[in-house]
Amino acid sequence: MKVVHGFAYASLARDNTWLAAGSDGVLDASIDLAGVTSHADFAHSPFPAPAGTGIGIDIGVTAEVNGFLRAGLSVTDIGSISWSRGVQAIAGTGSMHLDNPMDTAQRDSLEHAVTGTTVPGTPFTTSLPTMLRMGTEVELERIPWVGKFMVGELTAAIDYTQPLAEAPGYRTTGRLAAGLEFRPWHFLPLRTGVGFGGPDHFDFALGFGLRLWVLELDVASDNIGWLLSNDSFSRGSLGLALTLKM
Repeated sequence: MKVVHGFAYASLARDNTWLAAGSDGVLDASIDLAGVTSHADFAHSPFPAPAGTGIGIDIGVTAEVNGFLRAGLSVTDIGSISWSRGVQAIAGTGSMHLDNPMDTAQRDSLEHAVTGTTVPGTPFTTSLPTMLRMGTEVELERIPWVGKFMVGELTAAIDYTQPLAEAPGYRTTGRLAAGLEFRPWHFLPLRTGVGFGGPDHFDFALGFGLRLWVLELDVASDNIGWLLSNDSFSRGSLGLALTLKM
């Protein structure tokens, strides 16, 4: 169980905006937007009370099927946030017509084409990004008829995640990921993996670790493809983890 605090939120509830440009250079547009915001009072305190509060719950189960196979299932972030501070309802409407870009009066009219209103809103509730997660892991060197042909240790894993609630940054499409960790020596795990679906589409990951006495170092990038193809560049990442065992 977790307590969740939110300090700002904004969402677009209505968007009926359209823009049309003709071959003769005429530009027409209609704007119709409505949204809601909630925010903490940062103007009077650097540590304000949260704008929204909620409770989240994680539940799950894991099982060791046999000496080399493990499986797990969980549902995380079950709950919601209630937003009650600094709630505002915002709306914007207007229209514009431009058929002569050289006309100063028409250009100036664009500055006043949209009118907006902001009024106090009523408290509202949003869902947490509830997620279903399931996966399995196999330690291949422990399978009797496989391990005798292997050098080192090899672990394979596959996971599937499925969002169960609409939330910013989360799509309702599931994501499948698979990974390998090869340990030619115990102190040097080498890792790779791929992921499909979800907001990140396809990812190719690489990483490694070092196990040196009381020191553990892990380095990974979960989207190494951006180094290999500029055409498919979307984002890059580099993760570092350092652990000292006392």
